[in-house]
Amino acid sequence: MKQREGYAVAGDGSPIYYHVHGDRRPGGLDIILSDGIGCDGYVWKYLARTLSEEHRLIHWHYRGHGRTPAPRDRRRVGMPDLADDLAAVMDVNECERAVFAGHSMGVQVCLESYRRHRARALGLVLLCGAYGNPLRTFRGKRTLET
Repeated sequence: MKQREGYAVAGDGSPIYYHVHGDRRPGGLDIILSDGIGCDGYVWKYLARTLSEEHRLIHWHYRGHGRTPAPRDRRRVGMPDLADDLAAVMDVNECERAVFAGHSMGVQVCLESYRRHRARALGLVLLCGAYGNPLRTFRGKRTLET
C-alpha cells in the first residue's frame, strides 16, 4: 500500500497537511477524510487499511490542528475557509471528484464543502456530527452558545 504526505497551499498561503493511503485504482474512489475538532485520525485508522485496498484515502488536518500549523490569518478558521482548504488538498492530489467523509466537526466541513464545491462531491459519509452550529443545540440548550 502506497502512502505519502505533503502540504497543500490554501488561498491565503497557509500550509495544509495531508496524508494519502493507497493508490487510485480502476473502479476505486478518492475519499477525503475530515476529522472532528482536536482529533488526529483516530476514527479513520480502523477503516484505512481495508478501504485503501480498493480506494485512495486522503486524510488532512485543519488549520492549527495536528500537523498543520496555525493559519497566517488567525481569523481564517471558519467553515468556508476549511471547505476551501479541502478543495486545495484535492487540487494538489489531482483529485477532481471525491467522496467527502466527515466525523464530528468534519460533518460540518463536508457539508460546507458540498455547498461550496458541489460538483466535486461524489457523495457524503457523515458520522456522529451535527449541522449548523452544534453549540446552539447541545443537549437541547443554548448554554454553550457564544
